[in-house]
Amino acid sequence: MIPLFPNQILENRAKEEFLDWCKQIPSPPYYDSQIVLSEFLKGKTTSNDPFSEFVLEVSNNYYDQITLNVKIGRGEYVLSECQTSKSRPMKQLAISCGINTKLKLENMYIEHMHINLTDLHLVMEITGCKIGEINILTSNDGRKFSSKISNTFIGKLVLNPDVINNFKIHSGFVGNMECPPPGSNNPFSGSIKFSNNTDFPTKPIDGFIQGAQPYKNIQHHLRALDNNLAADIFHSLEMRMERHYDSRWSNVFNWFYGAISNYGASIGRPILWLVGLFLLTSVAIYGIDGTEKAASDDQYHGWQRKLIDPDKNDARMAKAFYLTASYTVNPLGVFKTKNLVVPKDYLALAISTVYSVFSSASFTLLILAIRRRFKLK
Repeated sequence: MIPLFPNQILENRAKEEFLDWCKQIPSPPYYDSQIVLSEFLKGKTTSNDPFSEFVLEVSNNYYDQITLNVKIGRGEYVLSECQTSKSRPMKQLAISCGINTKLKLENMYIEHMHINLTDLHLVMEITGCKIGEINILTSNDGRKFSSKISNTFIGKLVLNPDVINNFKIHSGFVGNMECPPPGSNNPFSGSIKFSNNTDFPTKPIDGFIQGAQPYKNIQHHLRALDNNLAADIFHSLEMRMERHYDSRWSNVFNWFYGAISNYGASIGRPILWLVGLFLLTSVAIYGIDGTEKAASDDQYHGWQRKLIDPDKNDARMAKAFYLTASYTVNPLGVFKTKNLVVPKDYLALAISTVYSVFSSASFTLLILAIRRRFKLK
């Protein structure tokens, strides 16, 4: 797709720069300096809030690796920037314990983030970060990860079975999501939300996503939770990704289905198409003066007399809207009804016929979208 707006151009450039940065991340990571919470807290037993001291330390000094491996007390703590940048990112943030609090990460560059829950639940907010990989693991005792991620770029998000409780992604970009296949335990359990303005790839990217299978896996698990709103987002992504592998004619219908109703996920879009097509067709019929009366003047009563108004311009406009409306409620003339206005020539007939096909398709997709959204049988 060719970007049409300056902000879209900037967003595409930011994604390209981020993906290039991810590709340069060494695996496995190497460390020159690291700090471990359990080691730092030795001798800090007299402090009222030793973890705040730890936060201050990592905020003012650069470390390749930060390891959180001790349960933290209640409260809200923020790790912001931590002296990281695109040219000097943190190599790894390792969290090997649950945190009985809320931990916020803000405006950080992190190559690898590994979360292994072994005690309590972990609640995190991640805002404005650039992260090469997030890998979420859990022990077998049902520990869960809850997170709100916003305006963050993630190269790869790895979800293992039984790890996610409440999870929300708003804005930002995710290059790939690795999710267990159907038949595996569901990685999700609580409230799961993906906003429509979160960007996911819709074409293969070397080193990241190669096809639609990750989106199919995520869909399966979300529908198992009856979370159709979130699942529909990944259904749309799946369909758009498959354009790169499907035949030419299948792609024509694929594009049409996506453009009109976002693959059944949008109710508003078919309505906009119906209104837009109606107005466009009416203007076109009016422009070519493509209508004529189909009955004598004494057959027109009440509002119908507007169609034979002495003001020729008003009558011409009224007849154009009437003809378009008649092809809306009676597409292709399949119902035997008496028309007061008919196309004047083959061009007007062709325009009306094309309109009736597309309006019928839009209306059908609107009904299907309503049925799908509200789970009507």
